Amino acid sequence: MSSQKGRFTQIAVILTIISFMMAYFNKPHGSAGDLVPSTYPNAHKPNITIPLSTRVARSYTLAMILVRSDYTPGNATALEALRNWANRNFEKDSNFLHPAALESTAENSQSIVDSYSFSLLQSTRYLFEELMANFLSWRIRDFETSDSYKSFCDDYYDLLGRDFDSDQLLARYQTERAREAADPMLVLVFWFIVSGAILFKVWRKKAWSINDRLQFALTCTWLSLAGFYMVAAWTQNQIAVLVSAIFCLAVGLYLRRPVKIAKDLNGAILVQTVNLSSPVLALTTWLTVSLLLIRIVAWIKTGSLLHSDPITLIISGLRGDFVHDPVHVKRNIDRMIGLLWLAFTLWTIPRLGGEWTAEGAQEEPLRAIQKPLY
Repeated sequence: MSSQKGRFTQIAVILTIISFMMAYFNKPHGSAGDLVPSTYPNAHKPNITIPLSTRVARSYTLAMILVRSDYTPGNATALEALRNWANRNFEKDSNFLHPAALESTAENSQSIVDSYSFSLLQSTRYLFEELMANFLSWRIRDFETSDSYKSFCDDYYDLLGRDFDSDQLLARYQTERAREAADPMLVLVFWFIVSGAILFKVWRKKAWSINDRLQFALTCTWLSLAGFYMVAAWTQNQIAVLVSAIFCLAVGLYLRRPVKIAKDLNGAILVQTVNLSSPVLALTTWLTVSLLLIRIVAWIKTGSLLHSDPITLIISGLRGDFVHDPVHVKRNIDRMIGLLWLAFTLWTIPRLGGEWTAEGAQEEPLRAIQKPLY
């Protein structure tokens, strides 16, 4: 025990030194540059004297005349979203396309613990975000060679005209949406790594029974959700996310070592560890999968181009298309989720007919159940 305390002390001291050095010598800041550079030819001088903000405002009173093609319905929705976004930004600042500085807004720390973690982790966060931004920039450049993007540009310039400002507006719109997609894409990578680690661990433990594997996978899933929500609550300062983190942590710890409280004949409180039965594990697995699928479906149903959900941003990031709403892809995902949930429900129902009572219950003092996780 003393050796473990010594290691924890050493780790805490090392992390504190690193946090101080980062706070003293480094100023972490995210990149504020455009991921999509303007492609407007400098040699071309347009004969447009009306400011772009006025053109955007007047476009609401004009009927959009689009060149008929396979991309027309998607282009109409995309143009509506873009000009709503542009009008909202012009109302806030008529010069938002040409700001005096592009430096990102600094994040304020609200406590000593917040400052400690900010100094320790923020530079790493910005590094990963920049790597993801480079990936998204590459995907956007690849999409700009497609017929879909060329068709959209034709309709866009027919509506607003082509000059440096309209080119800059389109580039800024794609850049802002791409930066919104950076965090969901990083979260997707995180969950791929976590899922792969869980599956690899389950695959290696060939001696485990099906119940042991299910319980291990469920425990890791709920504890990973707890950790993810805890970080999200910390960075977003949201009580609802913190409550979700506490709930997931409680479920994960219970699945790791299920216990029940009982009393003996003398009235003393006893803690009994139990083995979860097969029907309980099957039902818990079904509930876990259902909750995850419900969350994804809720994102798909409520998201839009102006208020993008993580699923829309991830699909747009993978395709490099931040101007169109991936309606068809989301519809296919929605159908696949419905079929997956139905198939999983049919798999679960036959496994609910066994014995529901806890197996192998035994009385233990409280200190006996304080064992390390797997």
